[in-house]
Amino acid sequence: MKKVFRICIYLNVVMLLVACTSSSSGEATIKKYEIKNDGKTITTLGIQQAINECSANGGGIVTLPAGDYLTGTIILKKNVTLHLEKGAKISGVEDIAHYPDKVRRKALIFADHADNIAITGEGEINGNGYFINNGNDAPNRPTLVLLFDCKNVKVDGVKMTNSAFWTFR
Repeated sequence: MKKVFRICIYLNVVMLLVACTSSSSGEATIKKYEIKNDGKTITTLGIQQAINECSANGGGIVTLPAGDYLTGTIILKKNVTLHLEKGAKISGVEDIAHYPDKVRRKALIFADHADNIAITGEGEINGNGYFINNGNDAPNRPTLVLLFDCKNVKVDGVKMTNSAFWTFR
C-alpha cells in the first residue's frame, strides 16, 4: 500500500512539473496549450488554461519564452508564478471587449484572493493603453495589473508599460 501511495505522489509531482514548468524555456507550455507568441493571435485562453491547471495541481511556474503574447484579461490563481523570460512580452488586446469587469474594474492581469502569486522575469507587460486612453472614460480603461485581497505577492524584474489606467494596483 505504501508503495502505491509513493507512486501516486511521484506521478502527481511529475504531472505538476509538466503542467507548470514544462521546461526551463517554457516551449512545452506554449505547445501544450497552443499559445502563439506572434503578437497577432489572441492567446488569452491558452495562457489562462496553463495558469488554471498549474493552480489546480498545487501551483508552480508558468513560463512564457521570448515572443509577443497578445491577450485580454489573464487571471492569476493561488500558488502560481507567471514568469516572462527575456524577450517575452504580454501585449494587451486593443479591444475593450476582451477585458471583462472584475470587481467593478477591468485589468490586463487580475487576481482576487489569490495568495502566493508572483510575476517575475526579464520580460514586459505592455497594456497598449493608447487604444482607449482618451482621458474621460476612466472606469472603462483597464489597469495593467490589478490585485484584490492577495497575500504573499512578488513582482520582480518585469517591465510594465503603456497602461490605459493605473499601472499597478
